[in-house]
Amino acid sequence: IRDRYSLFLHQGGARAKSVTRLTDTLTNAVRPVAASASTIYFLSSANGIQNLYRLAVGDSVSASSINQVTAFPSSIRQYDLLPSSGGFVYSSIRNGQVYIGYKSQLPLNTALNMGPT
Repeated sequence: IRDRYSLFLHQGGARAKSVTRLTDTLTNAVRPVAASASTIYFLSSANGIQNLYRLAVGDSVSASSINQVTAFPSSIRQYDLLPSSGGFVYSSIRNGQVYIGYKSQLPLNTALNMGPT
């Protein structure tokens, strides 16, 4: 498998020599937004359509948990998130047109139980 993108944590200055892998899946994890030192939101297409996911960072990849936050019918292309209020704006393609969506209070602490597609 080529061209996979995972999330890594780099602590320290420019000369720090180690990073910690945060995700290790067969899908891409892109466009991360850190809500806190232990919570990161990112886009992934784990279920076939790129949606928003939440990573609760643990001491290792196996101790971390990933939960799907959105289940939109078309892939999110770009987004911006304000974790403190749940404000969420995103773009996707619907019927061949760019669609801009906004949710004033996205329920960030819910976890969707989506099976593989």
